[in-house]
Amino acid sequence: MMGMAIGYGLGAHVEFRPRSYLEKYPVKNLQGGGTWGLQPGQWTDDTSMALCLAISLILKGDHDAYDQLVRYKWWWKRG
Repeated sequence: MMGMAIGYGLGAHVEFRPRSYLEKYPVKNLQGGGTWGLQPGQWTDDTSMALCLAISLILKGDHDAYDQLVRYKWWWKRG
C-alpha cells in the first residue's frame, strides 16, 4: 500500500501521457499538475479506492462487497 501511494504520488502528473513523453521528461521528483491538477505528492483516486478496499478487508476479515461499495460511496461524497 505504501509503495502504491508513493508511486501514484510520483507519477500522478504524468498519468495518461504517452511513453515518448516519459522518455523525454522522466519523473525525477514530486511535481504537481497533470490531468487532475494535483498538488506535488498527492495521490490519485486509485490510491483512495485501494485504501477503501484495504480498510474493508481489515475490518471485515474477508471480502465484503457491500462494505466495499459503502466505503467507495463515502469516499466519493466526502473525499
